[in-house]
Amino acid sequence: MAWLGCWRAARKAEAMYQHLDTAIAWVACLFAALCAVCARLARDLWNVSITIPTDPMELSLWQRRRRWMIWSEVAALPCFATISLAAALYWDVPIVAAILMSIALGGLGFGFLLNGLQAVIRKKMGIEP
Repeated sequence: MAWLGCWRAARKAEAMYQHLDTAIAWVACLFAALCAVCARLARDLWNVSITIPTDPMELSLWQRRRRWMIWSEVAALPCFATISLAAALYWDVPIVAAILMSIALGGLGFGFLLNGLQAVIRKKMGIEP
């Protein structure tokens, strides 16, 4: 019966390592999406308005718009990592594919993801866009 205890301990250790591998892959997907989001935000923030407004009211609106643009994209990073890792685990593809998918999601942005989701739901419901 001692071998049964060792077998159970080995199974628990194996399950723990599988969860650890999943957590490490999720963090890798998170940082991959962060790289893409930062690159896109840098491009967008540079293109939004190069000149800083001189009027104090316009300056505060300008700062707020830029701040919320950053927060909205950074807040979506866990979503990008979770979607890409869940898809990779579901379809049983290598973790590298999940990392590449999270880079693509980060590069496209949260708005693009929501528009695509809306189109899929409308198609399933039979509603014309």
